[in-house]
Amino acid sequence: MKANGGVTMDYEKLIEQRQSLRSFERKEVPAAALADLQTYFAKTERILPELGLELHCAAGSGTGLEGIAGYGGNAFSAPLYLLLLSEEKEGWLENAGFVGEQLFLKLIELGLSACWLTLTDGAATKRALGIEGDKKAAALFAVGYGKAERAETRLDIDTPANVKVDTRAGHIAPKISEQALFYEERFGQESEFIEDQFDPFLDKALYAASLAPSFLNRQNYRYLQSGRTLYLLDAADAKTCEEDRCLSLGATMANFWLVYSKYNANAYRWELGGTAEPEMQLPADYSIAAQLRLF
Repeated sequence: MKANGGVTMDYEKLIEQRQSLRSFERKEVPAAALADLQTYFAKTERILPELGLELHCAAGSGTGLEGIAGYGGNAFSAPLYLLLLSEEKEGWLENAGFVGEQLFLKLIELGLSACWLTLTDGAATKRALGIEGDKKAAALFAVGYGKAERAETRLDIDTPANVKVDTRAGHIAPKISEQALFYEERFGQESEFIEDQFDPFLDKALYAASLAPSFLNRQNYRYLQSGRTLYLLDAADAKTCEEDRCLSLGATMANFWLVYSKYNANAYRWELGGTAEPEMQLPADYSIAAQLRLF
């Protein structure tokens, strides 16, 4: 496929391969890989292309981040950290998540492993990595060559009433099923995904969206198609801070669009925000985070 300014990548394959690894070999990331990443970064797709973004690579800085970044202050002592900086404007974090997910997939293509880290203190993170400037810390990744992990049993949770146990190889986190993620016409009305009746391109893109990362794998967002428009619905989550929630929204939008645009060269782009129609029957705690015209 061709996307991102003509860069050729098999996004469907990379999305299925993605794993968030938090244990790394003591091995330096080659300068050539970082150069490839920076070249790719300059061509990434954006929700808000007018926003200024910078990508900083900091090697050997793991100890400086302990206590100020990562879940519970655990930065996982990676050999490399990537920090995405952005101008601050409405939608800046969703935009950062959209770009960050593309970078994550490029890291996989380069044979590297990574995980998203919570930015507990963005200003302190910049200082720890020796980064100056006015742009705000938006997304942080621990990067390196991941240590091999044994097969383990994980819980794949669709809803609290529908729990499946799968044994898989490697560190694979539970993800919501595509059927539970997507509604048709009104909230809660699941699709039957009947072959020859459901758009196969939309099916592939929704599957990719269902595999996107989110904080603690909460995946509290939902997709809803109403008429010609696909809506991304968002609800606040007591266990997820606003910053992580917005980054997660950007990541799932990226997975969807990278696959959908592969099959539809004239695909429309995501637009942030929107107003719900009464017939969509959204619960009071849900709002429209973004929308995309399908046809």
